[in-house]
Amino acid sequence: MRTAPGVWRRRLTVPGTLLVSALAVITNVVAAPTAVAKPGVPIASDRCTAAQRTESLRADQQRVFDLLGPLRTLNGPEDLAPLAAAGTYGPDSHGWVQYERMGVALLDLNQALQIIGKQMPGMNPGRDTVVSGKPAGLFYRSRQTGFDYHDAVTPAFPYDLVGWFYAGVYTPGETPTEVGLCMFRGDWAFHERGVHTFPKFDMHMMPPQEDYLGQKRGDTPLPGGSTPSGLVHPRGWDVHIFLDPTNPTTPVASDLSPFGDIPGVVGGMDTAFPYPVWPDELAAGADPHPVTPGMTSGHSHN
Repeated sequence: MRTAPGVWRRRLTVPGTLLVSALAVITNVVAAPTAVAKPGVPIASDRCTAAQRTESLRADQQRVFDLLGPLRTLNGPEDLAPLAAAGTYGPDSHGWVQYERMGVALLDLNQALQIIGKQMPGMNPGRDTVVSGKPAGLFYRSRQTGFDYHDAVTPAFPYDLVGWFYAGVYTPGETPTEVGLCMFRGDWAFHERGVHTFPKFDMHMMPPQEDYLGQKRGDTPLPGGSTPSGLVHPRGWDVHIFLDPTNPTTPVASDLSPFGDIPGVVGGMDTAFPYPVWPDELAAGADPHPVTPGMTSGHSHN
């Protein structure tokens, strides 16, 4: 239904086949091939200088722009098929919910399901790899105002890209191998283990019992028992990168956008990306169970 020039509201139900595919991956896990660099994309060391990190962010932004081309703006449903072709991106465990200071998260469904499947209890996936220019998900913000941000099934076109993120299997004490990225250790948060509950996909966190935050892997929770109905996922490494409206060439890494330009619902997502406590920090007297600031202060851990 047309509501205003250039603005569309159309009900697009998340396909039931997505849930079937998710279950298929979870019950029949096939190891994904190791990610490899594109030609000309350097393999970064585990640590880098501030200047190298800044240059890495600049280069990463350009690679994402090159990947998406005109799909940095989604004008209508006709853009969803090309977006899926660019990296199997689409609505997954959040639907079309727009979260405050994050936006709508459109996930690379293949990467997302592999992370879930590889962290089923008993699996031993090892350290993951992320590749610059192949983000695990994209953040978009609707140009519309006054719509129901919590509506999981009805997109509010048009959408503009506001950021992206990289994700990987959570390996305590060891961030993913970075290909073409050069991030600080403290840039890496993790998405807490839990369930995006039906029908609104709010985040219900289910952290494992542990001596300090991030100590344990946090395998995919199994349905039934105390697990609410919804889409389950394990802990997973995450680094969120947001476009800086004041600096068109260099994005910023932060759990939530620091620019105050993305309206939406909270839905439990503001505290769902804690930064782990590292053993050396613990030895130096750090709080073993720090409270994630949430909407009061989106932050970098550096």
